[in-house]
Amino acid sequence: MRYRLVSELTTPAANIMTVLNDMRGGFCDGTTGNVRELVEHDEPGVALQVLCAQLFEYGIKLSNLNLSRLTTAARLMCIPLSDLDGLADYARRRSQTGFAAIGPPADPAEMARPAGFAKH
Repeated sequence: MRYRLVSELTTPAANIMTVLNDMRGGFCDGTTGNVRELVEHDEPGVALQVLCAQLFEYGIKLSNLNLSRLTTAARLMCIPLSDLDGLADYARRRSQTGFAAIGPPADPAEMARPAGFAKH
């Protein structure tokens, strides 16, 4: 794992791309390419919306670090978490239960998995 300097993650685009790169192969459709293209065309707000919508749709799990990166990106752009599909609920659920997925609650076996141990 390569450690990043804090200064490398001070832009919304850097946070979004770091999460996207950490999720290699997490999406079965063109989401990765679409988000990457939006960031490259200086549309990080739209990229964040698309990424959060797809995370919610597919119930993809995030580490606490990647959740923090997405919420930081939203804050840097002054986007309320409530405007991003599932992100506010995800952050609230994570803080209450340690559960690691955006989207509908999983079965009890998934709820028992410790936070940070995401099943991919």
